[in-house]
Amino acid sequence: MTILAMESSSLVAATAVSRDGVIVAEYSTNFKKTHSQTLLPMIDEMLKMTGIKTSEIDYVAATNGPGSFTGLRIAAATAKGLCLALGKDVIGLPTLDAFACNYYGSQGLIVPIMDARRGQVYSGIYSFENVKDEDMVNPTEGNTFSLVKGAPYYLEELIEKIAEKINEVGVKKITLLGDADLEKIAEEITEKVKASGAVVTVAPAHLRFQKASSLCFLAEKYVAAGAITKADDFAPVYMRASYAEKDNYKVVVPAKKA
Repeated sequence: MTILAMESSSLVAATAVSRDGVIVAEYSTNFKKTHSQTLLPMIDEMLKMTGIKTSEIDYVAATNGPGSFTGLRIAAATAKGLCLALGKDVIGLPTLDAFACNYYGSQGLIVPIMDARRGQVYSGIYSFENVKDEDMVNPTEGNTFSLVKGAPYYLEELIEKIAEKINEVGVKKITLLGDADLEKIAEEITEKVKASGAVVTVAPAHLRFQKASSLCFLAEKYVAAGAITKADDFAPVYMRASYAEKDNYKVVVPAKKA
């Protein structure tokens, strides 16, 4: 099984291709350049380098949210266009679930945190402890390694949820990853949970940001669970209205009767 994965939900643009569980190639950039200019050329170069033909691709995986509105649309359009042309299905992956898989097999709580602006972050709380590989994905009930569903949160709200889970699960380690100000957030969480003795760490550079290879890994679990989407039906899942939509909202006040 050959899977082509793409990720452009944040500043990171990343692609990878896996074949029968082996990552054959991965290409990632973390630079201020429009994903519409980078994603397809990255995919093209990666496939040329590996000699893999588009006809050999069985599935295309892409994150479907949360994340940058523009970035999600670019990945969705690219994945959908390829699948329609090739007659293949799409594997839509929750951004934060795939992100957490950077730390698959590790201990403690895994907390990916993406800057959502407007005073919020996109985040979720995950744990791979006592999760069997074959049971990671449940198409109807959600992924079994997700303790707190990925969503937009105010930072204070997220820290409260982390403290609750530490007490509930009894873990002593929390790992933060993402593009938010993690060092500052780690200090705030440490202060909040110091009575529990839990240690808060920030992911090192090679695990801190989104990796398309993690998408390949999770996509294989989705295929095994039958959680695939027809190309015509694939679309990003937006958790908030965009700036443009919010700017266009108008409050209509009924005219007073004479």
